[in-house]
Amino acid sequence: MRADRAFEIFRTRLQQDVETHKHNLAGVAEWWKEDAQRERRAWEHRLHIDEAMFRAIMDFAVVSIRSLTLINGGAVVAILAFLGSVWRSSDRGGPPSIAVLLAEPLGWFIAGLALAVASAMTSYLSQVAFLELRTEKDGRRQSTAGDVLRGMAIGAACFSLVCFCVGSYQAVQAFIVAAP
Repeated sequence: MRADRAFEIFRTRLQQDVETHKHNLAGVAEWWKEDAQRERRAWEHRLHIDEAMFRAIMDFAVVSIRSLTLINGGAVVAILAFLGSVWRSSDRGGPPSIAVLLAEPLGWFIAGLALAVASAMTSYLSQVAFLELRTEKDGRRQSTAGDVLRGMAIGAACFSLVCFCVGSYQAVQAFIVAAP
């Protein structure tokens, strides 16, 4: 009888331990669930910030390329319009001296315009490469072709700006030389 009593006490304690363990597991499971929800919200927040930053970068890139196209294209149109006006009002049969002086700046502006267009094209191609030619490395998505094309687009944009600056400088010098 004594063994039955000891067994009953052991069984009761064991059952209490099981119930305590179940209660603890339920608390841990609830904590894991809440932690997972917090992690998901934090991840979604980081994703939202990254998306906003990506949009801002793309907007700045578009504005930059459009600006380079506008300033270089505008300079080409302005020089050609000016030369047309000067040529029509010239009394001599040959080209006016200012036309000869503005030929080199015109070339710089045309090169700047071509580089701005090349920048737009390589920007597009880099985005295609990032989307379609990406690979997983160290848990990160990457695209070597996309990186190279992005570098080319940035380089073309920078050289387009250099072309505009050199062309502008040479145009000013041409007007100084041609001034009476």
